[in-house]
Amino acid sequence: MTDNKKKSIIEIERSPIERLLMSVKDFSRSNRRTVLIVSVSVILLIAISLTSYVLLTRSTEQELVKFENIIDNYRSDPANADLRSKTFEELQSLIASTRFGFVHEMSHYFLGNIFYSEKKYSDAYNMFEAFIKKSSDVEVFIPVAVNKAAVCLEEQGKIDEAIIFLNKYEAENSDSIAMDQIYYNSARLYVMKNNQIKAREYFNNVINRYPDSIYAERSKERLFLLSSVK
Repeated sequence: MTDNKKKSIIEIERSPIERLLMSVKDFSRSNRRTVLIVSVSVILLIAISLTSYVLLTRSTEQELVKFENIIDNYRSDPANADLRSKTFEELQSLIASTRFGFVHEMSHYFLGNIFYSEKKYSDAYNMFEAFIKKSSDVEVFIPVAVNKAAVCLEEQGKIDEAIIFLNKYEAENSDSIAMDQIYYNSARLYVMKNNQIKAREYFNNVINRYPDSIYAERSKERLFLLSSVK
């Protein structure tokens, strides 16, 4: 009697699963063509996804190796004019052959720095601006690019544009690791515009918020000079 009860319980517990399996089996029999097409499609999709992943990974690794070789070659003799010219061409080619990712972004950044070192400020600004807009994985370099881009505008006499550029970054990145330098450079630019109120405000921001920063000491010196001007 007990065995019969156990058997009945087991059958009741298995029944929903069995019904589901039977339904699937019946559907497969009556829709063999559809099931076959779906199965093949899923297999092809998985195969394509895996192939794409492997190719993308391999391509990314090759791009990174190429990028590192370009930078290493340039650093071996940065004063060599022919090598600089070759580096320009190779980095620009790398930018053109990629659409996103670390190599694409950092190629803009390094080209910007090379132009910057040669005082080609318009070209440098364009590269830094592109890097800032595209960058996602290398945020540590963004504040450096922002400051250098502002200097590029300053060197071209575009003081108002430089102030707007820094103010925009400040508004969106108040917790940036380089905000002391951002504030300091903004203050300098306001001095150049003869706006002492804003200049003092930004110098004081550096002093009060970043007392241990090298820019805090510089800000104190600049404030002293401002105070001596009638």
